[in-house]
Parts: sequence; C-alpha cells; structure tokens
Amino acid sequence: TQSTGGEATQTLLHFKNPLDQTINVQCKLLDKNKVERNEELFGLLLSDEIVTVGAKSVLEIPFSFRPLEMVQACAHVIVEICQEDSPIDGIKWQFPIKGMPVYHVSKSYQQPIISCKAKERKECFLEVILDPSATKPLPSLNTKSLKLIIPIPPAI
Repeated sequence: TQSTGGEATQTLLHFKNPLDQTINVQCKLLDKNKVERNEELFGLLLSDEIVTVGAKSVLEIPFSFRPLEMVQACAHVIVEICQEDSPIDGIKWQFPIKGMPVYHVSKSYQQPIISCKAKERKECFLEVILDPSATKPLPSLNTKSLKLIIPIPPAI
C-alpha cells in the first residue's frame, strides 16, 4: 500500500476460503508500529464481528494506511476461523502488509541533466532544498530523518 505522507489510503485484502465448506471467521490487525512506536499507522475497516464466508468464496477485507513519517511500515492481517466444537476452529491465515509513504514531485520539477564526453569523468554536487512552504504541511513529518536519493544515470 502506498500513501502520500499525512493522508490515509484505503485498500482491500482478498481472502479466499480454500475449504469446501462455509466458515465463520474473525479478522484482526497486528500493527507492529503500534507496539514499537505507539503509532497506529494501519487500521482495519471491518468490525470485530464474526463474518461468514461461503465455500471457495472471497472475503474483501478493507484496511487503511496513514503514514506520519517518510518511513516504511509493516503489519499483519490475521483471519481466524471461529467455529466452536469443530476440528477447524482456530485455524489462522496471516497476511503481511507493507505501507510505503510516497511524495509526488510537482510537474514543474526539472530533472537535472549531466553530460560529458565518452571516457571522461564529470563530477558535480547537486543541492536539494526542501521548501515546506511549497507543499501543504504534513502533520508530524520528521524532515531531519528524511533522506533524498537522486540517481544520476550515465550520459550516453
């Protein structure tokens, strides 16, 4: 899942019931970021109620991702069968999800062009100044830990 920093993105996880029988499942979210940094970056948009999934049917599980910093995040969606007095009670499926914040560069950005003759070397320093007034402010954006890498392809 990709999201612009500070804004929430919603997407669906498709769970297919592999069994030849209808099952009752409960979905849970294990957000490692909540445990490690006390930040809820992911949210499960499905109630905690038990959901019935038909044989070989698909359950769409909606979840959201809202990054607070320009840092990749991980979580797991857990689907567990809840059928008391059944041999399949307690079977779990665990789906890893990754959240990646993105920053869209404005259309007015000009890509640097560096060229030199074959078998010659040219070095230059490229200074990038992040202007917070050029974009809308992002809540809790940690610009001190923000790294910007601009690949410069070799000239042909």
